[in-house]
Amino acid sequence: MSKRTATFVFWGCMDLLYVAHHVWANLAKGRIPIYDDVLAFQQVQLSDPGPLALPLFSLGLLTMVSIIVSAWLFLSGSRFARALAYVQVPFRLIFVMPSLPFIPWIVPLAATSNPVFGISLLILCEAAKVGTLLWSKGVQQRQTAPP
Repeated sequence: MSKRTATFVFWGCMDLLYVAHHVWANLAKGRIPIYDDVLAFQQVQLSDPGPLALPLFSLGLLTMVSIIVSAWLFLSGSRFARALAYVQVPFRLIFVMPSLPFIPWIVPLAATSNPVFGISLLILCEAAKVGTLLWSKGVQQRQTAPP
């Protein structure tokens, strides 16, 4: 297995794990993922939450859907997987949707309740993803370059 393929499989599995956890957490609460989010948002809209509510909700929903798409792109080895992953980074940071889905499980185990710790882990997580994707691209280019 090439380094590129291994990197893509890893990040594709991490995206799948994120989606699976999201689905499981919602079903455990008796909620239908995404559908119940939209219904809850419609209820909030009735109380006039402000002009940024709809754009932020829409971007969060789009980010969730894009994680499903990126899982498929990574696992299918698509050349578009990297580009989507790079575009996702700021939205994953804003909406706290880490590429390493076990990060939220680590934060409560830490001996600190400092939010900077959690934010730092999230940033490191996304930097690790971008770094490994850039690294695997460089390895791939060196392997395919003519001597």
